[in-house]
Amino acid sequence: MQFNATVQFTAGNTLATVDSPFLVPSGKRLVIETITGEIFVPQGQQIRPTLITTAAGNFAPNHTLVFNSKVTFGFQDIYRATLPVRFYADPGTSILLSIHRDSTTGNSGIAEITFSGYLVKLP
Repeated sequence: MQFNATVQFTAGNTLATVDSPFLVPSGKRLVIETITGEIFVPQGQQIRPTLITTAAGNFAPNHTLVFNSKVTFGFQDIYRATLPVRFYADPGTSILLSIHRDSTTGNSGIAEITFSGYLVKLP
């Protein structure tokens, strides 16, 4: 299974967050195996993407994602990644994706992130 999350920076903000559109069904656990995506920001800005899941009832796991492939296209830097991971999310929860950037200057930015994995039936 796979689903997408889109994060939009508004001009003047250094933080953008979004809950994923996928809600883990009752009686199942989500196992995320691959994260892939692109993050578009004004040229010269640095980013720090983080994924937060709820596992074993704990909303604290903050997973820093490394988007270290960067290309410049026009006036934008595009950070890209395909990451093999193993993250878990409890039934009835969604995933929170947040991206910090180091500047508020320039136009807004956007991130398109895809999560791939599978559901496990809980006993």
